[in-house]
Amino acid sequence: MVPDEVHSVPKLFWNSYKNDFIRSNGLGYFSLLIGLLLFFDYQILKQLGNTPFHQSATIILYIIIFFYLMINMYLFPLFAHFHLGILGYVKYALILAIAKPLQTLLLLLGLAAILYLYVKWPGLIPILGVSTFAWLIMKITSFSLQDMKEKVPLSDRSEKHEKH
Repeated sequence: MVPDEVHSVPKLFWNSYKNDFIRSNGLGYFSLLIGLLLFFDYQILKQLGNTPFHQSATIILYIIIFFYLMINMYLFPLFAHFHLGILGYVKYALILAIAKPLQTLLLLLGLAAILYLYVKWPGLIPILGVSTFAWLIMKITSFSLQDMKEKVPLSDRSEKHEKH
């Protein structure tokens, strides 16, 4: 590592932190708001009787929740690599989730395995915590994002940081 690069890493981190704090929290709150709306819809549907409308609405809600979870798996890796608007992140996360079914399935299986380990051995939670989920998501989605950087002309974050 070049000595000048050592001093530029903390500066790069601090600049990125200051520039992206509001945007990243806005994206997180947007995702949380959608999740809460879906949760309340689910709670309301549980209270309805067993009618054909209830059954069809429940199936539609489960499909929407499934896509919501798929979008959330790709949302923050996209944020870390590209400059887009909130709806752009959602759109490309959905496109990636659908266009890369094997990687999405691998993500689901990996996250389920980690969750199983945490349920089986709760002592792993303080040691590994959320970082294991984040590492797995970033590791698997990095392949999709590399393909996306080559095929789709988006504003890449690395280009912005190379200029500073």
